[in-house]
Amino acid sequence: NTLIYSIIFFIVLSIIIYFSISILEKFESLFSPLKIIISLILSFLLIRFIDFSNLSGFNLTNILVPYGALIFAFTGISAVPEIKKELKNKRLMLYSIIVGMLITLVIYFLFVFSTVGAFSQVNEVATISLSGFWKGINIFANLFALFAMATAFVALGFALKDNLTLDFEVKNFPSWLIVISVPLLLSLTKFLGFAKLIELSGAVAIGIMLLIILFIHSKAKQKGNRNPEYQLSDNKILKILLAIIIIIGIVYSIVGIL
Repeated sequence: NTLIYSIIFFIVLSIIIYFSISILEKFESLFSPLKIIISLILSFLLIRFIDFSNLSGFNLTNILVPYGALIFAFTGISAVPEIKKELKNKRLMLYSIIVGMLITLVIYFLFVFSTVGAFSQVNEVATISLSGFWKGINIFANLFALFAMATAFVALGFALKDNLTLDFEVKNFPSWLIVISVPLLLSLTKFLGFAKLIELSGAVAIGIMLLIILFIHSKAKQKGNRNPEYQLSDNKILKILLAIIIIIGIVYSIVGIL
């Protein structure tokens, strides 16, 4: 029963989110390497089944279709405060962010290339497409999905709880309750469905957050009075270009969902 297993999954991860960063460290140090290893094994197992005709189709008019999902997948903003907490040498923050994003890019590329190449039709939850395939691949696919969901849920949940407790001075229990109640409600009501919800979250919610960050960065360059861990120039032209792309993505996603 998928509902029962979803609730068990939710309860276990919610307990982890409730406690301090020390539990997050242990959780991440165990599951993140497993997730990387399993996704690489899964990608290499699928490579032998690739049919390059599945990769030949490209329609320029559909270029914005994956926009929301890509923004959702590549946005690691919530990890930055945790990086700062963990790094002894704060000057390595920029290097850590770049290396982390490059590793993510390589893993995503290998997984998408092998999955789309091996199947003519891919389910919105890609690992479901592997369920009727070779048993070994199916096991790795399910493990990858489990660890991917678990690490994302815990990392983002803890970051939001931290945000509520540190910035808004909400006590630990109510902040935890706020954090876990929203995903539980969305899951039980099946609001929009998996892919549409990720698209909306990425393009609209994270899009708005990225616009705010562009503005915050400009203000920090003007009024900041501390020596930062690393610096980025306040390039107005680049920021305007990024803002236009983000706004187009927000409008496109809202129109598409409506």
